[in-house]
Amino acid sequence: MKNLSKNYLKEIQTNRNVKALCITEKIIKIVDGDTIYLKGYKIRLSLTNTPEWYEKGYKEATLFTKKRCPIGSYITVDQDDGQPYDNFGRVVGKVYCGDKINAELLYNHRANIITKYCKTSEFSDEMWAKDFGCK
Repeated sequence: MKNLSKNYLKEIQTNRNVKALCITEKIIKIVDGDTIYLKGYKIRLSLTNTPEWYEKGYKEATLFTKKRCPIGSYITVDQDDGQPYDNFGRVVGKVYCGDKINAELLYNHRANIITKYCKTSEFSDEMWAKDFGCK
């Protein structure tokens, strides 16, 4: 997996001239509802937050993502220009697995929106983000 230093992460999180990635790759692991591992990348869904392993709804959200985006299938990730990486070095983006899994999780009540990132995310103007709290 790509391992990025904290200094590099701070630099790219504040640098608007960074070119965002568009990744199409095979899924090797579904960690939970909003974290997917690809060959060479750890992906965190932009604006979308599913329950952690110790919270109610974790199993349902994780299963939802696994069914929509099974291990071994290919997904496309549009990296978030406004927040390209999170604090853990994961690529933050909108994930296409058939449809947008970010939106699917929200519309199916398996996730909530992370409104504190609405001001920085390039996806905050999309209908699914607006429907769940980005203004």
